[in-house]
Amino acid sequence: MKNFLRLVTPSVLALTLISILMISCHQNKESGIKTAELQTPAMDKTVPPPPPPSNGNEKAALDQTELHSPLLKDERRKEGSTEPQAPVIDRKVIKTGDIRFKTSDLAQTRQTIVNAANTLNGYVSEESQSGYDKTSEVHLSVRVPAQNFDTLLSVISSNAEYFDSKNIHTQDVTEEYIDVAARLKTKKELENQYTTLLKKAQSIKEIMEVERELNNVRSEIESAEGRLRYLSSQVAFSTLNLTFYKSSSNLSGSPQGFWSRLGDGFLSGWQLLLNLIVGLASTWSLFLMGGVGFILFRRFRKRNNSND
Repeated sequence: MKNFLRLVTPSVLALTLISILMISCHQNKESGIKTAELQTPAMDKTVPPPPPPSNGNEKAALDQTELHSPLLKDERRKEGSTEPQAPVIDRKVIKTGDIRFKTSDLAQTRQTIVNAANTLNGYVSEESQSGYDKTSEVHLSVRVPAQNFDTLLSVISSNAEYFDSKNIHTQDVTEEYIDVAARLKTKKELENQYTTLLKKAQSIKEIMEVERELNNVRSEIESAEGRLRYLSSQVAFSTLNLTFYKSSSNLSGSPQGFWSRLGDGFLSGWQLLLNLIVGLASTWSLFLMGGVGFILFRRFRKRNNSND
């Protein structure tokens, strides 16, 4: 038994030492791996941002960034793109007015209107005066700059007793003005083309044909230019047609006095007598024919009596 223990004991000790050495080596290996992991920085799984662009690559880099950022793309579109705005159209409006009112003094009212027109850089384009029965009236056509039209209306309103009628009209001719201007531009371009052809024409026939067409185009150009001048004049100056009158008849409705009524009666009787005389004078041919007929009738009757 002792001999057996002597043989077994060295073997057990050797196996024990070998096992301890193997365990120690394994632990050192694991600790080395962990140490290496601690010393080596961990790699970021996210993609690093691209380096800042430089020189000519800025636009390409920004476009590439916009592919991954729709919000940035929308913001850039709003900032970089400017939507075309609708052109501002200068409206062409013709303003006219027709007014009729009563006044107590024709001369003073006329002078007030003329002075107001001159002050507002306008003028009187037409003037006429008429009378009928017991009423006298004056007609004026006043033209003033469009921006002073309302001011002239205010001046007239302050001097009128009351308005019999007052009508203000506005007419928008913007579309017509633009159309005529466009046609005029086209006609002028066509005139230049015909002028060039006329210089290149060689035969008399070609010259006559080109001149005929050129004359037609120039006639149309003159017509369009005249229309534009008329529209521009009507737009720049507004027209106000005024008719003011004074009546001597009693329009207030108050009863007339005795002497006024007596005077009116004598005037009416005298006017009636004059009308009668004029009427009789206009029938002189009837009196002449009646007198001739009466004389012939008496002669015929006298002859018959003598025969009997």
